[in-house]
Amino acid sequence: MIITLCASTKFYDHVNKLVPKLKALGHEVFQPKTSLPNVKLLKDDASEKYREWRKSLIDVHLGKIEKSDAILVVNDSKNGVSGYIGTNTLMEITIAYYLKKKVFILNAVDSENPVYDEVFAINATILDGDLSKIS
Repeated sequence: MIITLCASTKFYDHVNKLVPKLKALGHEVFQPKTSLPNVKLLKDDASEKYREWRKSLIDVHLGKIEKSDAILVVNDSKNGVSGYIGTNTLMEITIAYYLKKKVFILNAVDSENPVYDEVFAINATILDGDLSKIS
């Protein structure tokens, strides 16, 4: 299966560790660009330059989702939120759902999480950390 990994930038170390594990299970893996420039410098440099940079990241990653059979959302804990899914990742989930891709979520999403209803509504598969459940 071709899988695109989706995650908050705070989880990119975990994303990088998952790639060889997924490949060992026989999957082809696309991942977000995990080597990022100093975002603060980009923001400070010029708002247009930052906007273009962010847009290009979004466009490239959505193209990977389009070419995939599924996405895997890496949703670790962040800022005291268990199973954190941020706005950009929610956008990626929505696109994958719209494109009729399978949506796998690595960890449970707490019912108090603001995105819980959306994850529940699209019937995403919660893996509870077990990559062997991907099928």
